[in-house]
Amino acid sequence: MPGHSRIWIYPASRTLTPEEVNTTEKHLTDFCNSWKAHGMPLKTSFTIAYNRFIILAADEKAASASGCSIDSSVHAIQYISNLLQVDFFDRSLIPFLKEGKIDCYALKDLKTFFSKGELGSGDQTFHLLAATKEEWESKGVLSVADSWLSRYLPGTV
Repeated sequence: MPGHSRIWIYPASRTLTPEEVNTTEKHLTDFCNSWKAHGMPLKTSFTIAYNRFIILAADEKAASASGCSIDSSVHAIQYISNLLQVDFFDRSLIPFLKEGKIDCYALKDLKTFFSKGELGSGDQTFHLLAATKEEWESKGVLSVADSWLSRYLPGTV
């Protein structure tokens, strides 16, 4: 997919097993092969990053994703979520990349983790609101200091 492709990122509440990745890939392949907007096929793809994030992509220069087509993608993710018993919609869990492993922390507890030094400005987190493939590739993993989480750092306003 080209860098300008629009993306949607769905973080899993836990790491997917190899079997779950295979199941997810099968369902997403079927979905992407049939994904349409106003009856027009979309040029789409997906990836499963870090066995933790489903990233759907659509090249909107070919055809734009519409509200209904985006809704259908959400339904596809909900189906996978129910099938695997994994939550892909809980935005209150914030993922951090620590020692090559992804750990999630509850948003409500971040201030405490930062004040105790369990998390710091140099820790890495993910830019889950990246809008394009290019943005994900260049800023998908970034330090806390360079992310919206910097507001939780001690001494910041």
